[in-house]
Amino acid sequence: MCPYFYATQEVFGNMTPELGGDAIGQWCFHGEKLPFPPCRFWAFSMHRTDWIGSGGIHLEDGLTMASLDKGLFPDFIRYEKDAHGLIFVIFTHRMVQRV
Repeated sequence: MCPYFYATQEVFGNMTPELGGDAIGQWCFHGEKLPFPPCRFWAFSMHRTDWIGSGGIHLEDGLTMASLDKGLFPDFIRYEKDAHGLIFVIFTHRMVQRV
């Protein structure tokens, strides 16, 4: 069972003047048992029913933050004011591929 925690948006925008470019997103996690660096996450859009981005977990001034590394602004714009339907799937263990 996953422990309960929630996120608040800290930063949201885009990297280029064109609205079709990369998104900038950062969320702060709140709760008792939070993911820890170097965990990674994938962002899933319930509206598009598709994976729309990925990023990493890091600590900043004692806070647990999730920062978007890859994602397009048009895919995230609907979540600028309301994150309903945006799901973060957090990987707490490094995935190892064996050959």
